[in-house]
Amino acid sequence: MTNVSIAAALLAGMLSFLSPCVLPLVPPYLVYLTGTSLERLADGETKPGAKRQTIVVALLFVLGFSIVFVAYGAALGGLGHLLTGHARLLTRVLGALTIALGLLFAIEGLVFAAFPGAAKRAMESVLATPEHSLRLVGLVSAVAGVLLIWFVRG
Repeated sequence: MTNVSIAAALLAGMLSFLSPCVLPLVPPYLVYLTGTSLERLADGETKPGAKRQTIVVALLFVLGFSIVFVAYGAALGGLGHLLTGHARLLTRVLGALTIALGLLFAIEGLVFAAFPGAAKRAMESVLATPEHSLRLVGLVSAVAGVLLIWFVRG
C-alpha cells in the first residue's frame, strides 16, 4: 500500500475541486442549499441568517456524504478481503465476461453498419415484445454467452 501524506491528499483534493468539471457547479449548489435563486442572492434579497443556514446545511451534507462513502469503503474493503482467495477464478470469469461483451458490441456494430434497415426492424420488434419475454431472453443469452466463452477458454 502506498503512503500518501496529508499535504499531498489535501493538494489533490484542492486541485480536483478547482477543476473545470467541479468549480462551475459550486454556485448552483450553494444556491440550492440556500433555497433561493442566483438573482436574489446577487441582489442581497435573502433571508436573514441565510449564510449561516447555508454553511450548516453544506456541512451536514458533507458529513452525510462522508459517512456513506466511509461505510461503502469499509464494506467493500471487507468484501475484497474475502474475495482475495478467489482472485484467479474471478479474473477468469470477469475476463470472459469482458471478452463476451466486447464481441457482442463488435457484432452489434457490424450488424448495424451492414444492415441498417434490418437492424431498425429488429429494434422495432424488440420494442413490441412483452417485458417478461425480454428478461427471459436476456438472462438465457447472458448465461449461454458466459458458458460459451468459459468453454472456449477451457
